[in-house]
Formats: sequence, structure tokens, C-alpha cells
Amino acid sequence: DQWRIYGDLYPHTMAAQAYQSTDPQVQQLVDNVSRYLYWWGSHEASYELTERAYGARRDQLGATDLATLRAGHWLGWLLFVLGRFQEAAELNSDILQAYREVGEEDTEDHLRALGAVAADRRVAGDFAGSLELTQEVYDRHVRALGPEDPETINAAHNLGVSLRLSGDLNRAYDIDYRNQQIRIQYYGSDHPITLESTRSLIIDRRELGDYVGARTEAQSVADLLRHQLSPG
Repeated sequence: DQWRIYGDLYPHTMAAQAYQSTDPQVQQLVDNVSRYLYWWGSHEASYELTERAYGARRDQLGATDLATLRAGHWLGWLLFVLGRFQEAAELNSDILQAYREVGEEDTEDHLRALGAVAADRRVAGDFAGSLELTQEVYDRHVRALGPEDPETINAAHNLGVSLRLSGDLNRAYDIDYRNQQIRIQYYGSDHPITLESTRSLIIDRRELGDYVGARTEAQSVADLLRHQLSPG
């Protein structure tokens, strides 16, 4: 409901150079505008704004300030989305090290930084290393937030991806099924977050040899999305 407002604010954010502000409320506004741009599909514009914010905060507040680290983490994700995987991996490694230096253990931000490095390993083809780190991220989420916290479920989803890439299809299926059931309880069966788990289950079924079941469910999801996204 607020996207139109963020769209109106974006040019003013750039013209006023709000990304240079050290005021926490202005920083939050900049971060929100960047996320609006990302979800709207303007990934390059989101990257440009976040790169400027990260550079300004690093210069003014230091590399280990939490506002700097949050911007750096988001910048790493945008580099990843843009296919600049080596740059993303280098930045994500720096951000994770900075969290460790300031003693931010088992906070949501620190765990997200760990997850980013795990994703970098997957892209690099280090499936075993990614699985080891993704398992650690999931276990820490369970200890810190509980097994059904939305952040824990997201970590479990990533664990399912790593398990599937490592060939442990049965365990990946079990995790994806549990995630889907919890997300149905939270969001309903046709919410995009739930469908993320449903799509993972379809892949699991296909890789396990249930081609007919995977085909049938994939058609159901495709029909649902076509209905949801139709202009009418």
C-alpha cells in the first residue's frame, strides 16, 4: 500500500543526498526506499542507492557500525542478484568478519550474514562447504529464535536447497514439507512465501523420481499464479 509513496520519495532521496545522513530515521528511510526499488524490479537503482549509503556510513561511522553493516549486507545481496558473485562474496566475507569483531553473535543480522556467505559458497560450487555453514545457520536460528520463527523457517528453506544440491534428497523433502506446512498456517496456501516452499517440494519430488506428482503440482501452482497475476 505504501509503494506509491516510496516511488514519489525516491527522486527526492537522491536529490537531497539523504544516503549521506547519519540520522537513524533517515537511514531507515533510505534503506526502505532501496528495498522498494528492489521489489519493484529496479535492481540497478537499488544497488546505486545502497552503494552510496554504504560508502557514506563506512566513511562517517566506521566499517563496524551496525548501520554500516546492515547496508553492507543488503549491498552484498544486490551484487548477488546482479550476478556479480565474486564481488558479493568478498563483501559478504568482510561483513561477516566485522560482525564477529563487534561480538554480534546469534543476532538476526549476524545470522543473515552467515547465510549470505553460505549462498556464496553454493554459487561457487562448494556444495559441501555451503551445507556445513547452512546447517550451522539453521541450528543457531533454532537455538536463538525457536524452530517456527519466520527467520528460522527461511534458514530451513536454505538448508533444503543445500541438501538438495548435495544429493540428500530425502532430508531436503522432509525439511521443505515441514516448512510448507508451517507457512500454510502462518500465511495460507497461496501466499508467495508458502509457494516458495511448494516449488521446492516440486523439485524434490521430481528429483526423487515422482515425475507425475511433480508435474501435476507444478501445473496447479502455475494456474494459481496465472490467476493471481492476471490484470483482471
